[in-house]
Amino acid sequence: AIENSDEFHAHNAFFERVIWFHVLHKKLNWPDVPVDRWRCSAAQAAAVALPRHLEGAGSVLGLKTQKDKEGSRVMLKLSKPRKPTKNHPATRWTPETAPEDFETLYRYCVRDVDTEYDLEHSVPSLSESEQTLWQLDQTINVRGFCVDRETAQGALQVVAAMRSAQNERINDLTGGAVTAGTKVADLQQWLIDCPDVPDG
Repeated sequence: AIENSDEFHAHNAFFERVIWFHVLHKKLNWPDVPVDRWRCSAAQAAAVALPRHLEGAGSVLGLKTQKDKEGSRVMLKLSKPRKPTKNHPATRWTPETAPEDFETLYRYCVRDVDTEYDLEHSVPSLSESEQTLWQLDQTINVRGFCVDRETAQGALQVVAAMRSAQNERINDLTGGAVTAGTKVADLQQWLIDCPDVPDG
């Protein structure tokens, strides 16, 4: 598929792209798949005002294959550390310690793929401009963006100084009844109690 320049389709494809790059490409030396060969059924769903999550989109469309809720529960259980006990000190579940759960997980994964396939074939592909925008979003999320940290820190200091000055002012104007602009309930009560609001 990689050598044939095939497209790679997934629901919320950013997750698959990250796994592909960091595990299959970097650790196992598989070729990387360029972003322009990925397609995302979550983006397709969003483009036609459907829920982005697979369960919601599948439910709205009444797909013949629906997301497996029990499988989802088991997947979440197996993907989180377990609390060790005296008789079972391991912090992770394995196919040996939870064989039935892992069989449920495998069926869940297959069903997810079937549901994603049904969803993708039930909604239109992204337009060329939307696909280009999606690819840009993917590129930005992987690369990040530059931040002038010195200026950002300076801006935070200006905000803190202004906040302090404005809090002093509101404290003076309300005779100490409201000590900060964030004290909304105190301000509301002061406005109710004080018919003559001072100018300024």
